[in-house]
Amino acid sequence: MPPDHSGGPTDLAALKILLVEDDPDDVVLFGSLLGRVVPMSDFDHVDNVTDARAKLHGAGYDLCFFDYNLGADTGLELLRAIREDGFDRPVIMLTGQGDEAIAVEAMKAGATDYIGKVGLTPEILDAAIRHATRLYGEARRRRKIERALRVSEARYRELVNRLPVIVCELSAEGETRFVNDAVTTITGYRPDELVGHNWWEILAPDIEAANFSEVRERLRDDDLAAHEMVMRHRNGHALTIEWNSTTVRNADGRSGNVVCIGMDVTERVRMRDELMWMAVRDELTGLSNRRGFLTLAEQQLKGAAREKKSMLAVFVDLDGLKAINDQLGHAEGDQALKDMASLMRTTFRESDVVGRIGGDEFVALVTEGSPFRSDGVIQRLQAAMVTFNGESDRPYHLSASIGVARYDPDSPIAIDNLVNRADTIMYENKQRRQRRDVVRKTSAAPAD
Repeated sequence: MPPDHSGGPTDLAALKILLVEDDPDDVVLFGSLLGRVVPMSDFDHVDNVTDARAKLHGAGYDLCFFDYNLGADTGLELLRAIREDGFDRPVIMLTGQGDEAIAVEAMKAGATDYIGKVGLTPEILDAAIRHATRLYGEARRRRKIERALRVSEARYRELVNRLPVIVCELSAEGETRFVNDAVTTITGYRPDELVGHNWWEILAPDIEAANFSEVRERLRDDDLAAHEMVMRHRNGHALTIEWNSTTVRNADGRSGNVVCIGMDVTERVRMRDELMWMAVRDELTGLSNRRGFLTLAEQQLKGAAREKKSMLAVFVDLDGLKAINDQLGHAEGDQALKDMASLMRTTFRESDVVGRIGGDEFVALVTEGSPFRSDGVIQRLQAAMVTFNGESDRPYHLSASIGVARYDPDSPIAIDNLVNRADTIMYENKQRRQRRDVVRKTSAAPAD
């Protein structure tokens, strides 16, 4: 087990590290950085998944770094495979892409941490190694304590009150038989307020009975590991607790009480959700980005096909963004995009799917019906821009080219095709408007 790092660089001297990387230049760079951070480390390198799995079979590595891109394979595939093989040491995922969606996927697959190769410094590497080894040390200590709880009831009672996690023993019906003192720190309830009462009715009153039935069925056959559940603090705010539960068998083999160990992962879940939110949101406007829009819209279309509802894809191209950027600066151009996004939010309903899918391109998917018919949608959005321009002190006027395509549930098409159809109609409308503007200007010009 790696040492518990809490001091200077010498704390990291005894680590045995494996790097899985197929770019020779990156191997040299990583080795150089590693030499500055942990100069006494035992550093091995392989460049493919097959050799990595062979190396990790009983080699006793303290820490691994996997590159996300490994030729035809990915570091995620290797990570999932070794976790299934039982490899429990810390793994840090490396990537040159900086994609938050990859970070979320890596953490779900069992990565301990995630860092980008671009701009990697000794300080970042040092912090990542310390963080990963500390988490691994804590996880090992927690697993060791959990094994001790099963061995001795007396030691179980003595140790659990010292743990920073909830440990409770419940009857099959959910009555609290024992709970340690950490429950007060985490939930606000004292042990004596819970013992003798139904645990779930107090701490999880919003959870449906069907969910409890499913959990009980699973516990009859096996232990329940890393099961997240939203519970309620005494003051009313939500907590996410990760439970590891096991059923204690009676002498005749029948199911008895259930021993549960619960860790407060509210902050971890918040960070995970934030990463997932960032992966599907446009940072500038707060609307869905292309990935987020297409994902949500595809779900809407499936529901529309089942319920035989027609829908409208509204494609909006903001006019004159380049001129605003060139003449007023990119900050003003960004403001124009945010103004357009705000108009899209107020024009459409909360149930509609609205996104920014390109530089100056917005799209909405709405259920067809008054006042949201094809012409009505265009008029509604144009009226909103007229009102905005009349009330705004911006140094520009918002205008947009708009195209609307109808989704027919009797002839369903993919969301990509529907958006492309609306885009084509928008372009045709823009061309017609530009031709009218040219004719209008020519007619207004004085005769020679």
